[in-house]
Amino acid sequence: MIRALAAILTLVLVAATVRAQTVIELRTGARVGIGGPITLGDVATISRADGTEPDATLPGTVLIDDPALELRDSSGRITLEIARVRELLDERVDWSDTVLRGGACRIVEIDADRLVAARARLNNADRPSGEGAGTLRDAIAWRIARSLRADAADLRLEWDPRDAHDLATPTAGRTVDARVTGSSDRFPVRYTVYEGDRVVVTGTATVGVSIRRRVAVAREPIARRTLVEPGSLIIERRWVSPALAPADPASVAGSESQRLIERGAIVRSVDVQPPVVVDRGDRVAVECIANGVIVRTEAWALESGRDGEIIRLKSIDDPKGQRPFNARLNGPGRAVAVADGTPVETSP
Repeated sequence: MIRALAAILTLVLVAATVRAQTVIELRTGARVGIGGPITLGDVATISRADGTEPDATLPGTVLIDDPALELRDSSGRITLEIARVRELLDERVDWSDTVLRGGACRIVEIDADRLVAARARLNNADRPSGEGAGTLRDAIAWRIARSLRADAADLRLEWDPRDAHDLATPTAGRTVDARVTGSSDRFPVRYTVYEGDRVVVTGTATVGVSIRRRVAVAREPIARRTLVEPGSLIIERRWVSPALAPADPASVAGSESQRLIERGAIVRSVDVQPPVVVDRGDRVAVECIANGVIVRTEAWALESGRDGEIIRLKSIDDPKGQRPFNARLNGPGRAVAVADGTPVETSP
């Protein structure tokens, strides 16, 4: 029985190591219509390393449901970075069997008429009412809120008095093109107001922007390379710069600090990482899955890793490491290897 299990385990590990992978190659550029969603097939080529046909449903995976929300400049280009593609595909793709390559894809709109219509819809629909509603100031405030995906109540805007005359321009019955052209503490905005085929006003404005976010704040100094304790944090809402990338407050406790975090500082995403759950040389419990068969064994870690990372291991029956294999860490001292792409649910 033990020999049979060992034989199955060997097959599982070999399969996990050499199985064919799906390769998603991000194109450097794509020309698509902005009237419908942008899919993975629009911006990437998809193949299998062994020459077989990839999953036929992958090209239809929607990456951007409404491209009009993603407009960035007057030429109607959208830049889709590889990190964002990976995030959008996380729930759709098995990364243990998939390789994502490339850097960024510049998407160019091919229909100028649809582009103008999309901008008009963005700048004239569902505007909040209240003081200043129906003016260029209101249109710009609404556009900044949309670009940050924030509620108007969570934005604090500072306007330059020199722009007051243009900002008071009425927009009722007119077409407004207000475009945010940057992202920092002060947002540059280019605007044009049309009445029919006439330009009423055009120009640029710079708007100071603060956004209210829920953040984790250090209650006391947190030393570098230490686990962040729940008691060392205060979770609160603060006004911050849009350029600040705070860490998710729900995941800071239990993470590992990457640098000294001063008392009273907001914990940023670059300040923490998931903790190392396995060190090189540790003994790891491994669950190997192939075609619904689960074989449990133990292995030695050939490298350190954090929760969720894939690391290389060697079986305890392979002391020389002649048949190393990969597995994903699932908490301290535990890893899962999948040989056939079968989704696996693990519990602590």
